[in-house]
Amino acid sequence: MIRSRSFSVILISAALLGRAAIGHGQVSGRVSKINIGTLTPGKPLTIQVEFSNTADLDRVEIAFRQFGQHDYRRAEMALEGHTADASIPATELVPPFIEYYVILYLRNAPTPETYPLENAQGLR
Repeated sequence: MIRSRSFSVILISAALLGRAAIGHGQVSGRVSKINIGTLTPGKPLTIQVEFSNTADLDRVEIAFRQFGQHDYRRAEMALEGHTADASIPATELVPPFIEYYVILYLRNAPTPETYPLENAQGLR
């Protein structure tokens, strides 16, 4: 039980730090909020992105990687109305944290946008 609690605290801390960085360091005309679900060991982690504007949004992906991994795995997010949802599999939730980006594919845009904008090398 102590191991599970420690695991939860580490990942939740990382998720909250990521949310704080997004809230304070990023400005987006499209992404208004990112909601991270409750972390339960052995269960997927849900992420929901709320958009202020989806008029020119074609599709949305999430790119994520475990600590120490070089490559990102990608999954398409279910886009409905002004929100997009995805789940990161439980097998990918390995301490001490998981890194993720939201990738926005816009109609008639040559390259996608990432959110957050910083340090998104290799995703575009």
